[in-house]
Amino acid sequence: MACCFKSGGNDEPITEEMIAKSPNNEKLLKYLYNQEKFDIDMLEAPCEEPCCCLLSGCPFTCLCAQMKIRYETLNHIYPGSDWTKYKCCQGYFAPICCFRPGNCGEQTCPACCLCLEVWCCAGPAASVTRAMMMDKYHLGLDQGDRRLIQFNNCLQGLLVLVRCINMFAGNDRTEDCEKALQCIANVYYFTIQGCMLAQVHHEIQKRGSTEAPEYQRMDERE
Repeated sequence: MACCFKSGGNDEPITEEMIAKSPNNEKLLKYLYNQEKFDIDMLEAPCEEPCCCLLSGCPFTCLCAQMKIRYETLNHIYPGSDWTKYKCCQGYFAPICCFRPGNCGEQTCPACCLCLEVWCCAGPAASVTRAMMMDKYHLGLDQGDRRLIQFNNCLQGLLVLVRCINMFAGNDRTEDCEKALQCIANVYYFTIQGCMLAQVHHEIQKRGSTEAPEYQRMDERE
Protein backbone atom coordinates (compact mmCIF):
# COMPACT_ATOMS: atom_id res chain seq x y z
CA MET A 1 0.00 0.00 0.00
CA ALA A 2 2.93 2.30 0.61
CA CYS A 3 3.52 2.49 -3.15
CA CYS A 4 0.24 4.42 -3.45
CA PHE A 5 1.96 7.32 -1.67
CA LYS A 6 5.47 6.92 -3.03
CA SER A 7 7.68 9.96 -3.40
CA GLY A 8 6.95 12.35 -6.23
CA GLY A 9 4.52 15.21 -6.12
CA ASN A 10 1.06 15.40 -7.60
CA ASP A 11 2.54 17.03 -10.71
CA GLU A 12 4.45 13.87 -11.60
CA PRO A 13 3.23 12.91 -15.09
CA ILE A 14 1.24 9.72 -15.53
CA THR A 15 2.86 7.53 -18.17
CA GLU A 16 1.64 4.69 -20.37
CA GLU A 17 3.75 2.31 -18.28
CA MET A 18 1.85 3.33 -15.15
CA ILE A 19 -1.49 2.91 -16.90
CA ALA A 20 -0.45 -0.52 -18.22
CA LYS A 21 -0.05 -1.76 -14.65
CA SER A 22 -3.64 -0.87 -13.81
CA PRO A 23 -6.35 -3.55 -14.11
CA ASN A 24 -8.54 -0.95 -15.84
CA ASN A 25 -5.83 0.16 -18.24
CA GLU A 26 -8.05 0.25 -21.32
CA LYS A 27 -10.55 2.55 -19.63
CA LEU A 28 -7.86 4.81 -18.15
CA LEU A 29 -5.81 5.11 -21.33
CA LYS A 30 -8.36 7.39 -22.99
CA TYR A 31 -7.78 9.99 -20.24
CA LEU A 32 -3.98 9.87 -20.43
CA TYR A 33 -3.43 12.65 -22.97
CA ASN A 34 -6.21 14.96 -21.83
CA GLN A 35 -4.55 18.14 -20.60
CA GLU A 36 -7.47 19.75 -18.80
CA LYS A 37 -8.10 18.74 -15.17
CA PHE A 38 -10.81 19.21 -12.57
CA ASP A 39 -10.81 22.74 -11.17
CA ILE A 40 -9.93 21.30 -7.76
CA ASP A 41 -8.39 17.99 -6.80
CA MET A 42 -9.90 15.69 -4.21
CA LEU A 43 -7.65 16.98 -1.43
CA GLU A 44 -8.93 20.51 -1.99
CA ALA A 45 -12.59 19.48 -2.04
CA PRO A 46 -13.21 19.60 1.75
CA CYS A 47 -12.07 23.23 1.89
CA GLU A 48 -13.76 24.36 -1.32
CA GLU A 49 -17.05 22.47 -0.87
CA PRO A 50 -17.25 21.62 2.86
CA CYS A 51 -21.02 21.10 3.06
CA CYS A 52 -21.20 18.91 -0.03
CA CYS A 53 -18.17 16.94 1.11
CA LEU A 54 -19.67 16.36 4.55
CA LEU A 55 -23.10 15.33 3.27
CA SER A 56 -21.60 13.07 0.58
CA GLY A 57 -19.27 11.39 3.06
CA CYS A 58 -21.70 10.94 5.95
CA PRO A 59 -23.20 7.41 6.05
CA PHE A 60 -26.61 8.83 6.99
CA THR A 61 -26.86 11.34 4.13
CA CYS A 62 -24.55 10.02 1.41
CA LEU A 63 -27.31 8.13 -0.41
CA CYS A 64 -29.37 11.29 -0.94
CA ALA A 65 -26.24 13.28 -1.80
CA GLN A 66 -25.17 10.71 -4.39
CA MET A 67 -28.60 10.79 -6.02
CA LYS A 68 -28.68 14.58 -6.11
CA ILE A 69 -25.23 14.93 -7.64
CA ARG A 70 -25.93 12.25 -10.28
CA TYR A 71 -29.14 14.09 -11.18
CA GLU A 72 -27.21 17.37 -11.36
CA THR A 73 -24.60 15.76 -13.58
CA LEU A 74 -27.18 14.25 -15.93
CA ASN A 75 -28.97 17.57 -16.35
CA HIS A 76 -25.71 19.44 -16.75
CA ILE A 77 -24.59 17.15 -19.56
CA TYR A 78 -28.08 16.78 -21.05
CA PRO A 79 -29.89 20.05 -20.22
CA GLY A 80 -33.55 19.63 -19.40
CA SER A 81 -33.41 15.85 -19.69
CA ASP A 82 -34.71 15.29 -16.15
CA TRP A 83 -34.42 11.48 -15.67
CA THR A 84 -34.69 10.43 -19.31
CA LYS A 85 -30.92 9.94 -19.77
CA TYR A 86 -30.46 7.87 -16.64
CA LYS A 87 -29.59 4.21 -16.78
CA CYS A 88 -27.91 2.00 -14.24
CA CYS A 89 -24.23 2.99 -13.93
CA GLN A 90 -24.76 4.96 -17.16
CA GLY A 91 -23.58 1.95 -19.15
CA TYR A 92 -19.99 2.21 -17.88
CA PHE A 93 -20.05 -1.43 -16.77
CA ALA A 94 -20.67 -4.36 -19.08
CA PRO A 95 -23.83 -6.49 -18.62
CA ILE A 96 -23.40 -9.32 -16.13
CA CYS A 97 -25.99 -12.10 -15.76
CA CYS A 98 -29.30 -10.37 -15.01
CA PHE A 99 -27.62 -6.95 -14.72
CA ARG A 100 -28.42 -5.19 -18.00
CA PRO A 101 -27.97 -1.41 -17.94
CA GLY A 102 -30.89 0.23 -19.68
CA ASN A 103 -33.15 -2.75 -19.03
CA CYS A 104 -33.39 -2.62 -15.25
CA GLY A 105 -36.61 -0.62 -15.06
CA GLU A 106 -34.92 2.78 -15.44
CA GLN A 107 -37.58 4.15 -17.78
CA THR A 108 -40.40 3.12 -15.46
CA CYS A 109 -38.95 4.35 -12.17
CA PRO A 110 -35.52 5.94 -12.64
CA ALA A 111 -35.33 7.47 -9.16
CA CYS A 112 -35.91 4.09 -7.50
CA CYS A 113 -33.31 2.47 -9.75
CA LEU A 114 -30.75 5.15 -8.90
CA CYS A 115 -31.55 4.70 -5.22
CA LEU A 116 -30.81 0.97 -5.53
CA GLU A 117 -27.64 1.70 -7.51
CA VAL A 118 -26.14 4.04 -4.92
CA TRP A 119 -27.27 1.77 -2.07
CA CYS A 120 -25.92 -1.50 -3.48
CA CYS A 121 -22.94 -0.17 -5.47
CA ALA A 122 -22.02 3.10 -3.78
CA GLY A 123 -18.37 3.09 -4.87
CA PRO A 124 -18.94 2.35 -8.56
CA ALA A 125 -21.87 4.81 -8.59
CA ALA A 126 -19.65 7.66 -7.35
CA SER A 127 -16.91 6.73 -9.84
CA VAL A 128 -19.43 6.73 -12.69
CA THR A 129 -20.66 10.22 -11.80
CA ARG A 130 -17.08 11.46 -11.82
CA ALA A 131 -16.28 9.67 -15.10
CA MET A 132 -19.26 11.34 -16.77
CA MET A 133 -17.76 14.77 -16.13
CA MET A 134 -14.33 13.58 -17.25
CA ASP A 135 -15.78 12.32 -20.52
CA LYS A 136 -17.86 15.44 -21.16
CA TYR A 137 -14.97 17.88 -20.73
CA HIS A 138 -12.12 15.53 -21.73
CA LEU A 139 -10.53 15.85 -18.29
CA GLY A 140 -7.24 14.11 -17.64
CA LEU A 141 -5.96 12.00 -14.76
CA ASP A 142 -4.61 13.58 -11.60
CA GLN A 143 -1.79 11.72 -9.88
CA GLY A 144 -2.88 12.73 -6.39
CA ASP A 145 -6.48 11.65 -6.97
CA ARG A 146 -5.34 8.30 -8.37
CA ARG A 147 -3.20 7.64 -5.29
CA LEU A 148 -6.09 8.36 -2.94
CA ILE A 149 -8.36 6.02 -4.89
CA GLN A 150 -5.68 3.32 -5.15
CA PHE A 151 -5.08 3.42 -1.41
CA ASN A 152 -8.81 2.94 -0.80
CA ASN A 153 -8.77 -0.09 -3.12
CA CYS A 154 -5.78 -1.50 -1.24
CA LEU A 155 -7.54 -1.08 2.09
CA GLN A 156 -10.67 -2.84 0.84
CA GLY A 157 -8.59 -5.68 -0.60
CA LEU A 158 -6.64 -6.05 2.63
CA LEU A 159 -9.89 -6.15 4.59
CA VAL A 160 -11.14 -9.04 2.43
CA LEU A 161 -7.87 -10.88 3.02
CA VAL A 162 -8.06 -10.42 6.79
CA ARG A 163 -11.69 -11.57 6.80
CA CYS A 164 -10.72 -14.75 4.97
CA ILE A 165 -7.91 -15.41 7.45
CA ASN A 166 -10.27 -14.80 10.35
CA MET A 167 -12.86 -17.10 8.80
CA PHE A 168 -10.55 -20.12 8.48
CA ALA A 169 -7.98 -19.53 11.23
CA GLY A 170 -9.60 -16.98 13.45
CA ASN A 171 -8.82 -16.14 17.04
CA ASP A 172 -9.32 -13.14 19.29
CA ARG A 173 -6.38 -11.29 17.76
CA THR A 174 -7.45 -11.72 14.13
CA GLU A 175 -11.00 -10.77 15.06
CA ASP A 176 -9.81 -7.57 16.72
CA CYS A 177 -7.58 -6.89 13.73
CA GLU A 178 -10.52 -7.30 11.37
CA LYS A 179 -12.73 -4.95 13.38
CA ALA A 180 -10.02 -2.29 13.54
CA LEU A 181 -9.23 -2.56 9.84
CA GLN A 182 -12.92 -2.46 8.92
CA CYS A 183 -13.34 0.75 10.91
CA ILE A 184 -10.31 2.35 9.20
CA ALA A 185 -11.41 1.20 5.74
CA ASN A 186 -14.96 2.49 6.23
CA VAL A 187 -13.84 5.91 7.47
CA TYR A 188 -11.37 6.25 4.62
CA TYR A 189 -13.90 5.12 2.00
CA PHE A 190 -16.60 7.58 3.10
CA THR A 191 -14.00 10.36 3.21
CA ILE A 192 -12.88 9.60 -0.35
CA GLN A 193 -16.47 9.35 -1.56
CA GLY A 194 -17.26 12.74 -0.04
CA CYS A 195 -14.21 14.33 -1.67
CA MET A 196 -14.98 12.76 -5.05
CA LEU A 197 -18.59 13.91 -5.18
CA ALA A 198 -17.72 17.37 -3.85
CA GLN A 199 -15.15 17.64 -6.65
CA VAL A 200 -17.83 16.83 -9.22
CA HIS A 201 -20.32 19.25 -7.65
CA HIS A 202 -17.72 22.03 -7.69
CA GLU A 203 -16.95 21.36 -11.36
CA ILE A 204 -20.63 21.62 -12.27
CA GLN A 205 -20.92 24.92 -10.41
CA LYS A 206 -17.76 26.24 -12.03
CA ARG A 207 -18.72 25.29 -15.57
CA GLY A 208 -22.12 26.86 -15.06
CA SER A 209 -23.16 26.92 -18.68
CA THR A 210 -24.73 23.74 -19.96
CA GLU A 211 -23.46 24.35 -23.48
CA ALA A 212 -21.35 21.45 -24.69
CA PRO A 213 -17.72 22.19 -25.60
CA GLU A 214 -16.90 22.52 -29.30
CA TYR A 215 -15.15 19.15 -29.57
CA GLN A 216 -18.19 17.40 -28.09
CA ARG A 217 -20.56 19.10 -30.54
CA MET A 218 -18.33 17.96 -33.40
CA ASP A 219 -18.39 14.39 -32.07
CA GLU A 220 -22.18 14.47 -31.83
CA ARG A 221 -22.51 15.75 -35.42
CA GLU A 222 -20.31 12.93 -36.63
